[in-house]
Amino acid sequence: SFVLFFLAKVLETGRGVWWLAVGAAVGAALLSKYTAMFFGAAILIWLAAVPKLRRWFLSPWPYLGGLVAFALFSPVILWNADHHWVSF
Repeated sequence: SFVLFFLAKVLETGRGVWWLAVGAAVGAALLSKYTAMFFGAAILIWLAAVPKLRRWFLSPWPYLGGLVAFALFSPVILWNADHHWVSF
């Protein structure tokens, strides 16, 4: 729910800082369910499909949001690497 709410804020305000909140929400979602990874693909498709949103590909904000999501999810990746990828 927070991912969609923050994406709506990106759309409503046009402020890039909301991408950090999107990244935090996706990262938190990934901590509970790995299927939240589909948010990444859905967001990319959304940005590519809507012409007025394609400008975000030239902005650093979505990429920084992706880094936030990765940073939040990285302990899970590290744990799995140490445990033979048991939960993947």
